[in-house]
Amino acid sequence: VPVVKNYSGGGYSANRDHTQLVFDDCDPATTPSAVFEVLVGEKPYEYKLKNVHTQEYVASFVKNAKHMSTENEAVVVKFVALGENQVAVYGANNGNPMHAQEAYNVIVTWEAELGNSSAWYIKEVDNFAHTLSVGDAGWSSLMLGYNAEIPAGVKAYVVETINTESVKLAEVSGVLAANTPILLNAEKADYAFAYSTDEATITNNGKLAGTLYDTNVIADAYVLSMVDSNVGLYKAAKNQLEGTAFKNNANKAYLPAPAEAPTRFLVFNFGEETGIESVEGAENGAEEI
Repeated sequence: VPVVKNYSGGGYSANRDHTQLVFDDCDPATTPSAVFEVLVGEKPYEYKLKNVHTQEYVASFVKNAKHMSTENEAVVVKFVALGENQVAVYGANNGNPMHAQEAYNVIVTWEAELGNSSAWYIKEVDNFAHTLSVGDAGWSSLMLGYNAEIPAGVKAYVVETINTESVKLAEVSGVLAANTPILLNAEKADYAFAYSTDEATITNNGKLAGTLYDTNVIADAYVLSMVDSNVGLYKAAKNQLEGTAFKNNANKAYLPAPAEAPTRFLVFNFGEETGIESVEGAENGAEEI
């Protein structure tokens, strides 16, 4: 956590209550990518930083570089005390201090001094959670990069089978495995999905997919939507940006379009006939949730 609330430089200014340590262009208010584990390096006082949510390692904090990668490409960092519980984080590959930047990225332009954006508080965290907001429709999708507990009041479902008009959902319970896309049903409210060290019981069965960050998906797919008060999976509208099919939001799940589902809207089936032969207005768009 940077030590200052206000900082400026390089043609921009920012005012925040706090800025989390994030190495990708994402919003830390909605994207869980700000908790890092400090791993002991091969030499004393040398460490690596591992993202607990995505299981990726900090590979660089040089401007415009690839910031996250595998352990083999992880940069060794050193913590240097500045005083008043503040430290500077130096990269062994460039000798420069890590510095907070606009858009939740990092640059290394300024020297590390007390009270500026190159000085950090390092906080030990033993528990954290991703907050999911469920709206009026009572449904949402989710994919996290870490094992998480399903909170009370939330029902979790995986897609079991797919046919031409519907998808059959199967309810699951327990601990959600990292990188497992899932559909959720709950009353309108905010729900905290806490990190869990328990063994996962809900794992990816290969039907749904998801992304940890906002991602332009290059494939036809169905997204969670509502048509005529019916919640189901609607064929995603194509996005012209970069020639992709659609943009999937961070920590959201989607259904890659199967050959056996040619319709625009797939209603939910819980093991019995849906009773819905067609959904009026499905060809005219849907409210994505």
